[in-house]
Amino acid sequence: MAVGLELHDPLTVWYCLTASSPGWDFTKDEDIRVETSGQWTRGCCVVDRRGKATREGKGDIQAVVSGDEGLWLDKRAGNRIERCVRSPGAEKFAGELLERLFGESGAGS
Repeated sequence: MAVGLELHDPLTVWYCLTASSPGWDFTKDEDIRVETSGQWTRGCCVVDRRGKATREGKGDIQAVVSGDEGLWLDKRAGNRIERCVRSPGAEKFAGELLERLFGESGAGS
């Protein structure tokens, strides 16, 4: 009999279990937004990878800046979050998680 297990966000669970372990790697100050109006990308996460330098804007943050609709280049706008790009022991995740959820002998006992 096959058994399935669904998790809402396994990476978050893994971080909670191993936050003190070395090997976690995060981006710094990344502006990630959810596209809300694109025909093909609506609902997708979007990152600006054009390679343009960001700046600390001056004045009214609501002002429209020519060539920067959405204020992607102004450090005061957007989400500015850290995104996980690597975790420690990814190959150990399933075993460790199952052991913590069901105990050492596993779910079948």
